[in-house]
Amino acid sequence: PGGIILPEGELGNSIVFLFSGQAQIVHSSVEGQEESGRFGPGDYFGELSFFLQERRNCSVVAIDYVQAFVLSRSAYQEICRLDETFDKVLNSIAAEHAGFKQQLLVNGLVI
Repeated sequence: PGGIILPEGELGNSIVFLFSGQAQIVHSSVEGQEESGRFGPGDYFGELSFFLQERRNCSVVAIDYVQAFVLSRSAYQEICRLDETFDKVLNSIAAEHAGFKQQLLVNGLVI
């Protein structure tokens, strides 16, 4: 609990798929640290900065103990090299949760 899963300022080189536990999006504001959303089992995050190749301007922090799979850029590229459909599948999965992720972007947050 309290561990940083994806740190603010890091270049988006990974996507995290959460199997168990809870995590929250936190960012710095004038009032201090603010929560902007939560993730639970079955959620994934980090794809915005991953596909945009941007630095994250907020962090994802574990609320409790989590189990997750981290897909690194190098693993992603290798899988895409072996299976040409992987990129399309991952992008279509990302499109399913576009509403919440678009709201983050509207608020200026890139995970």
